Amino acid sequence: MAYHRRLAAYFKQCKDISRKCEELLYHLLAAKDMTELRAVLTEREVFEHVSQDKHKQYLMKAWQHLGGYEEAAAAYTDFLEEYIESQNLKDTDEGYRLQTRVGWFMLDIGQYDQCLELLYKVIEGSLKKYGEKAKELADPLYAVMTALYRKALTFVYNSHPGYQSSRKYGEKYAPQCEMIHRLHWAPDDDYLGQVLLTCGYFKGSLLQDGRKIFKKTHNKKGLAEVLYMLGESEQYATDIRVPEAYFEQSMALCLASFGRYHLKTARCYQLYGQMYWNNWSIKSGHMEWLEKCLELYMMELEILEEVQGKLHPNTVRSREDVIIILQNLDRHVEAMKYNQDQPADAKTIV
Repeated sequence: MAYHRRLAAYFKQCKDISRKCEELLYHLLAAKDMTELRAVLTEREVFEHVSQDKHKQYLMKAWQHLGGYEEAAAAYTDFLEEYIESQNLKDTDEGYRLQTRVGWFMLDIGQYDQCLELLYKVIEGSLKKYGEKAKELADPLYAVMTALYRKALTFVYNSHPGYQSSRKYGEKYAPQCEMIHRLHWAPDDDYLGQVLLTCGYFKGSLLQDGRKIFKKTHNKKGLAEVLYMLGESEQYATDIRVPEAYFEQSMALCLASFGRYHLKTARCYQLYGQMYWNNWSIKSGHMEWLEKCLELYMMELEILEEVQGKLHPNTVRSREDVIIILQNLDRHVEAMKYNQDQPADAKTIV
């Protein structure tokens, strides 16, 4: 451990932020110096580097060693308050950008309520400062729509008040988010297509708009996502082969474009499984659909545990789905084993 502490002290002085983050975080973890690791992760320069998409999974795993995602949300909330006040960044462009960046990471770690509380304030301030059509509203609005979308996915049952609340606010903010992005991005821009897909969870007509963009730009990642969302919209078709075709096309694109251990791939598995569950629920005598449903949900759970951690709220929801399916298959011993991993206060599954 002494060896790792010496190297950590050396890399803390490194001017190359990429090398500093790679080496410093590794040696602090190896030295089990959690106090210093926590301090480093709440430095602005370090946070902004490791919260990028290509590094954020490492940041998420680091916080799992530091007490979990609730600890991370509390730490970054304190960081923002202290940093914005000390640097006089209240109601400034820089302050709003930093708050939005923290909001995106809170979204990634499933701390949706804290994320939304922060981003709603950013949007309120930005509306007053820039006006309702300003481009500065785009990123925080997209983050809000993504947070509401992912929060909705934490609930096993659509009747849950939390799910209903997510839909309510998603439907409220979707038109504004769509308007801002259509105003400031080209009509065939892939980024616009991605925004429209997210808003499309709350406003289904936007899915085809996103699909047209991705077809034009030959964006396989975008098409993978829009196909599984279309599969969901067609899940009650008279001929089950209709949604199956969407999901099979989507799965092939997800695995080729994202790889297995990716949230988009997990979402495809989940929606494909949900389709079989819903059809099994309304049409008796198709136990093979329930078996297929279990297979797909177990694939989703495996991915979410690896990418987000066992206690991420979306992982907890996935595990609860597996438990429910096993119970319906009379495989209660297996269900009990999965239930041992569930947190006692899993509010999203009540």
